[in-house]
Amino acid sequence: MLLNLLVASGQKTGIGHTLVIKSKEIAPDTKIRAELVSGSMPRRQGRWENSILSRDYFTRDVMGGPGTGYDGTPYAKLGGGLHRWREAVKQSGVYVNNIPTADVSNWIKSTDYTTIAARTGIFDQILELETNETRRTSLLEGLKNARAYQLQHPASCSNRDTREAIMGELADLESDDRGWDRARTEQEYRSWEDWIFPQLDYPKSKTCCWNTTTPQMAQIILDYNRQVVGSGWTCHEPVPFVEKDGGYEAFHQYAIQTGRGTQWRAWSEDDPCAQRAAVNDTPSSNLEMQPYCDINPTVQ
Repeated sequence: MLLNLLVASGQKTGIGHTLVIKSKEIAPDTKIRAELVSGSMPRRQGRWENSILSRDYFTRDVMGGPGTGYDGTPYAKLGGGLHRWREAVKQSGVYVNNIPTADVSNWIKSTDYTTIAARTGIFDQILELETNETRRTSLLEGLKNARAYQLQHPASCSNRDTREAIMGELADLESDDRGWDRARTEQEYRSWEDWIFPQLDYPKSKTCCWNTTTPQMAQIILDYNRQVVGSGWTCHEPVPFVEKDGGYEAFHQYAIQTGRGTQWRAWSEDDPCAQRAAVNDTPSSNLEMQPYCDINPTVQ
């Protein structure tokens, strides 16, 4: 059996993501229902995603679709999208990778960027959408999983990207189904830690290279923010876990003050980090999160 893969790639250098297609079938409405196993950075065990969350991956621009990556390169040129293993065929005494005969009619040349970029739109048409209620349940499940993982690895930027992609899907769903604007969707589904772990521009943000943060550090960050936000009449914006004018140090000092100094880890370059010298992290240009004090969700 040949394996199908979905690849995300947002820049020429640095990490990408490979997702394994574990199942696909024809749904009752003749659309395709596909399910992926996803990974993340920092590394975790693969997670089997339901068909709605898998559909979200298939239709993201970063999967070889239209638009440009972090460094300005068109996504279609970065090698993302649907891939299939080639067959090893023996020729003149050596094995070479060959396109299977069954795939030749669907094969796309790697330099045919127009056709490559069009695939996310095709997936949007052929993959099952299911009912609004089913979509809502699945997206909320994904949102819960993303937040739980963030509290295991608070510096994870790929997980912040996933969370915000799901929030975007929820906003589209509620606009179509209930006529809500973005602010109403934010009020309904935002959790206060989203402001503490905001989405960042990956290749410009030092935090994104830091893969050894821990659940103990996440607890310190949350406890610090509970003091900042408080419960009085005046709303105070949370302090985000980002590098901003020595922003990590406030959390480090709080850890020391509360007897948890040994639980705080200094920033380290786990993989080659081009942005190691960045003084401040850069917020993602795609982030549509409303100001905290405009939404003011309950602090858990």
